[in-house]
Amino acid sequence: MRSKKRGQFLIIAAVLILLVMISTIVFLYSNLPTFSFSAQNFLPIINSVQKSIQSVYAASASYYSSILNVTGNYTYARIQASQLATLGFNRLLTLYFTYGLTLSASKPKLIAYWYAPYSYTIAKGSVSYNLTQLGLSGLTINATQELGAQVVCPPRCLSSQQAIVYVFSETGPITSLSPQNFFFEVFSNTLSRWIKQPVTSVANYGNGTYSLQIPSGVSAKAFVLGIIDNRGILVYLTSYSKVNYAITWPPSISPSVPIMFEIFNNGTVSMLGENILSSTNYPIPPVPVKDLIVNETVKGGKSYQVPFQVEDWASGYTVPLGLSGNLTLFSNFQMIVTEVNTSVTSVTVYWKGLDSQNQTPYAIPKSFVNKYRFAQDSISKNIINNGLLIFNIQNSGVQISVTDENGRNLGVIYYVRADNVVSFSGGGFTFTIVNGVVRDILQVEPENSAGFGSAYSVYFQVVTLIPWKSNLTQVFVRAFFVATTQTRTVNDLMFVQLKPSFGNIQIFIDNGNSNSNNYLDSYSSNYGDYYNQQSSNAHFWGMFCSYNGNSQNPDPTKCNRLSIGFLMTQNNLQSLYNFPSIQNQPYAGVFAGQSCKPLSPCIEIDPYLANVKNNNQLQFSTAYTIAWTGELWFGSSSLNPYVLRYLVGTNSITITASAS
Repeated sequence: MRSKKRGQFLIIAAVLILLVMISTIVFLYSNLPTFSFSAQNFLPIINSVQKSIQSVYAASASYYSSILNVTGNYTYARIQASQLATLGFNRLLTLYFTYGLTLSASKPKLIAYWYAPYSYTIAKGSVSYNLTQLGLSGLTINATQELGAQVVCPPRCLSSQQAIVYVFSETGPITSLSPQNFFFEVFSNTLSRWIKQPVTSVANYGNGTYSLQIPSGVSAKAFVLGIIDNRGILVYLTSYSKVNYAITWPPSISPSVPIMFEIFNNGTVSMLGENILSSTNYPIPPVPVKDLIVNETVKGGKSYQVPFQVEDWASGYTVPLGLSGNLTLFSNFQMIVTEVNTSVTSVTVYWKGLDSQNQTPYAIPKSFVNKYRFAQDSISKNIINNGLLIFNIQNSGVQISVTDENGRNLGVIYYVRADNVVSFSGGGFTFTIVNGVVRDILQVEPENSAGFGSAYSVYFQVVTLIPWKSNLTQVFVRAFFVATTQTRTVNDLMFVQLKPSFGNIQIFIDNGNSNSNNYLDSYSSNYGDYYNQQSSNAHFWGMFCSYNGNSQNPDPTKCNRLSIGFLMTQNNLQSLYNFPSIQNQPYAGVFAGQSCKPLSPCIEIDPYLANVKNNNQLQFSTAYTIAWTGELWFGSSSLNPYVLRYLVGTNSITITASAS
């Protein structure tokens, strides 16, 4: 799907560029003279030549800004605009042949500073020329063509929904613009992309200042306005250049483990597989990825740049494609990923709209920031090393063995079983991102050449996200059931299985929130099925814990050696029940067993539990897709499951967005 959309985009972009090129050349030629002058009247001829030179630079600025708008590629836009200027100057030599025009022109200097409250597009350069038939030589002109704009409102506003802007050129205010010269870029949450909205009326104050009605649903603090003047030069300005996310953590919670903070182009935020901030009026403009910078403020008020990466995704952020190119325009195929912990009070994303801006080294893989980050990864050896944990990937059986930095075996992740048939992977794991700044990403499509029993026409996708120096690993699993004419029977369905690789184990499974302390769950130490809990606060976490000698721990927070486990949010728990509910059989949940297939003992995440269906078979022939997201943890010391659970509980973390 991603490659198809990319192909469509390239075709559309090529068509748009062709249209721009044609219209620009027509504009250029229409502004060049086609008349003759008397040889004795030098001044009008010189003025005509200089006006024509200015037109060449205007056409270059128009072409540059138009290509930049479509592609985001400054280098390509400069090359194309410079070539157009060369064509324009050659045309001048033909038009002024009678007067013996010769010229020497510097390559146009093209500048774009967009998506800021003060924005501009400029083309400028120096031209030396001679009119040999008139006996004139050594003539020069320093040509400049500029379209600039500045947001006046906010802060100085007549009303809450008015955008007031001052528009100017290289010679001063532009006073002749009409509604056709303006358009808003409005982010559509329905389409998940920016759409152009024409302006139907504008108040012209006659001094370069214009007042426009901001579209409904767009915040005056976060509007994006495009202006294109009568020369065809384009500029984008915004009333904001940063979005700040203030984080309020639950009281008395202070885990030091890094947590992934994901920011999408509509301005929403996800943490631990949960949409923490699901709506906002502050989308991130479609700036090139290289313009983005991320700051964090910690308790005490100190603020500093932090490592982050921008990732390409497809199919509604379900298929990872890799790290974004630095000229990629930030869109609904990208997300910004950084890491936070409970000492962080806010995260700020801001952008430098200047086309000469270099990408911050905090975002570039293998930069000075991450020379040590994931440096021990080895694709050839199927190893990911996040600085705390080592993931040994085994394609046979679709499993990952995890050890700590001291070489101690912690556990094994096994992906996917259906109708009591385990999976294999002929294609192997894909290293979607390796040597990342913030996290690596693995993807695999578990399969079995003989099929999955009577669970006909089912396909799987697994994405494993491995953050830097974190004990938490996020997993996303999808099962696609294709419509079939056969009698499909699903007797069991397992997404993720965890097996401990250490001895003296004790199991703990979240058994609901029944304690007076609002972040301490009760738990069970029993093997068995934990299911049918859609309406309760149960089995959001489970873990294996090691103990010394013969003395077991009565408390899962006091694992004194090794632990592994899972964590999921209430929404992700509910997603498990979506599958069996197609036949009103809510037999989904968690299985903890001493005898498991293929690994024992185990904890499993099961959209359909094999042992509790009371001889009722789940049968359906229609197409169906079910997905689950959760966190797996691996620790050489205990991670407090109560704390982790409370972090993703209802209203436990609040994020407030603002723009400036």
